Amino acid sequence: MNLFRSTLSILRDISSSGYYDDNENWVDGVPSTPIPIKCSIQPFNKGKHRIEIPTGVRTNDALLIYTKTPLFTQDNSDNQTADEFSYKDRLYECIYVEDWTEHGLISDHIKAVFVRKDSL
Repeated sequence: MNLFRSTLSILRDISSSGYYDDNENWVDGVPSTPIPIKCSIQPFNKGKHRIEIPTGVRTNDALLIYTKTPLFTQDNSDNQTADEFSYKDRLYECIYVEDWTEHGLISDHIKAVFVRKDSL
């Protein structure tokens, strides 16, 4: 049985913001390419999960994503931006990731919380 029935296009900024070439001319970074993933999209239920969402964000503005594809939150130490995706005409950003892929479970997976960007 396949639990990951939905397909999302993850937007991941894998390019640099830009750089100066040898002639000291600014060159814009290359935009990222959408990454298709198979996943399960679930509503976020604060009482069921011990995950804190940012203050002021309503639970109906958050989604749980289960997948086998690694997902990333923002990490300022290495300039990693958070993964994003568009769902039902709204843009969501990854704020939390749990990696359950190396625990010997039959259903190895990544569990991630995404919230609407306009609610942050």
